[in-house]
Amino acid sequence: MRRSHSLHPGPAIPMIVVRAALLAVMVGGLVVLVAPPIWFWIGVVAAVAAVLDPRTCMAWGVIVITALGLMLGATEAWRTALALVVVTAIHQLGTLTQLLPLTASVQVGAFVPILRSFLIVQAVAQPLALVLLLGWTEQSPDGSAWAAPAAAALLLLVVAGFAVLSRRPAGERPGRTES
Repeated sequence: MRRSHSLHPGPAIPMIVVRAALLAVMVGGLVVLVAPPIWFWIGVVAAVAAVLDPRTCMAWGVIVITALGLMLGATEAWRTALALVVVTAIHQLGTLTQLLPLTASVQVGAFVPILRSFLIVQAVAQPLALVLLLGWTEQSPDGSAWAAPAAAALLLLVVAGFAVLSRRPAGERPGRTES
């Protein structure tokens, strides 16, 4: 007797690989962004603890140490941009490791919404950080009066656009068709 249905789950990534990627992002961010050695080693210990037992929420500790390293180091646009990428990646990969056990596997297609939200956060955060950084230069270390209102206006515009697009009925959303 032939089967009428079959299930083909597709390629999957073991959670050990996701945890290794999380560890690489955390330690890589610490290497580049954290200068004082004591904070670096505290961050590495927190990163290892976050990978071994995600329920400890030590990934948040690594985020805090990354932010401290950014504040203690030189104010440069590339460091801020990298910190935003690292913090967002730690948050999203750390959340995934809390949801799934080490023995699980994640289908590659499940990473599409994660990647989409990562890109949306970066599309908002990176320009906002750049506008704020433009207000603080060596010529005006106290900042420029226009930087904060410009960043606030940019953020307000993004939030308003998101609110308008998310309130439309499902049939009116671009790319959706009624069947």
